Amino acid sequence: MVAVAPPCAPYTDGLLTRIDGPASEAVPGDTGWVTFGYTGQDLTSVTYADGSGYRYKVHDTYAHKLTEVRDRVGASGHLLKSWD
Repeated sequence: MVAVAPPCAPYTDGLLTRIDGPASEAVPGDTGWVTFGYTGQDLTSVTYADGSGYRYKVHDTYAHKLTEVRDRVGASGHLLKSWD
């Protein structure tokens, strides 16, 4: 038996890139239920099938230090929380 990779592997470089499930009215076809975006090893976005989600900003100097969370409403999103 030959192993066949799924059409969209959910991991890239060890990081989870999407969560898939059965198609439904809310999640048509193979769009994925949730997709994750990264800058380097830092999670920078979570996007749901309906286009909603969150954007995360990390500190420029200190690796992995979360400094801001915004929703995905509009071009820049609403600021939900920030830290120094």
